Amino acid sequence: MKITKKYSHYSGEEYLIVHHKDIYNEVVNAIESIECNAERIFATSFVSHEWIRRKSEETTNDYVKNKVALGFYFTKDSLTTFNSFASHLLRYYISEIDLAIEVFPTKKMQSQMSSKISCYEEEIDNISKRGRENLPVPLLILGVE
Repeated sequence: MKITKKYSHYSGEEYLIVHHKDIYNEVVNAIESIECNAERIFATSFVSHEWIRRKSEETTNDYVKNKVALGFYFTKDSLTTFNSFASHLLRYYISEIDLAIEVFPTKKMQSQMSSKISCYEEEIDNISKRGRENLPVPLLILGVE
């Protein structure tokens, strides 16, 4: 897979590069080494790098390492994605995380998938509509193909 789009909300990417460059590189390298879009492959790749899986009602797959949350959205609809962002907000306020990385298929990749799932472009649009104040968590949102 290839990262084709990035959106840094509240300087999420910049914070990651300055404070967690090793995690940033690990995420980028893991994504680029994956040859298909199966969420299970993402999960396996990150668990082997000591990411801790957090399973809750708000989100089905969410991983945390060194106060960085990581989520993949290849089988989830918009409501699940919104709940995941709410979960990040709660974890940010209780200082469990400093920022979150979210990985979405791009619109181009979404069109080749069988189910209607959230895509990068839709999530960026949703964040823009909500306004910065409604999601005060630093985020790095990646669009992949």
